[in-house]
Amino acid sequence: MKITKFIVITIATLFAVGAFAGPPAPTVPTEGACAGLLKKSSLVTFPASEVEAVAGTFLGTPMVTLYLDFDNNLAYMTGTGESAATASGEEDRTSTELYTLLNGEVFTASVALAPQYAIEVEVATSLESPEGGDVIKLLLVPTNSGTTFFVQDTDGLFSGVCQKV
Repeated sequence: MKITKFIVITIATLFAVGAFAGPPAPTVPTEGACAGLLKKSSLVTFPASEVEAVAGTFLGTPMVTLYLDFDNNLAYMTGTGESAATASGEEDRTSTELYTLLNGEVFTASVALAPQYAIEVEVATSLESPEGGDVIKLLLVPTNSGTTFFVQDTDGLFSGVCQKV
């Protein structure tokens, strides 16, 4: 009877301790790919009639398509923005512009230190600028048994979803 009581108390204690444990560390994908869409989280937009729009500032909410190739650790990103830089008439001063952010740039992925349930992705871009290339940092939070990732741009205002393909 004492042994049974001891086993029951031990099991109950393990379950109680497990209830307060943190989430398990995610597994960094090493094969396959994910494709997704990121949207700007900021609500700052300009209608076409305002001075910022006429000066060429992007309007509305820009969108970014994302493709991460985990087999080769390559990242692809394309952005779409609505701009009022080109005036085609009195009433319609907007245009849509497609631009490449990443075109097969190498990325590194590791389990994030904070938050521990996410995967940190860093992409060193080869953009030509006086300061040199930039680094794009993303947090991937795995969901649906690792087939879907919630994506957050840690240095910017973009967030979205990337689904394994």
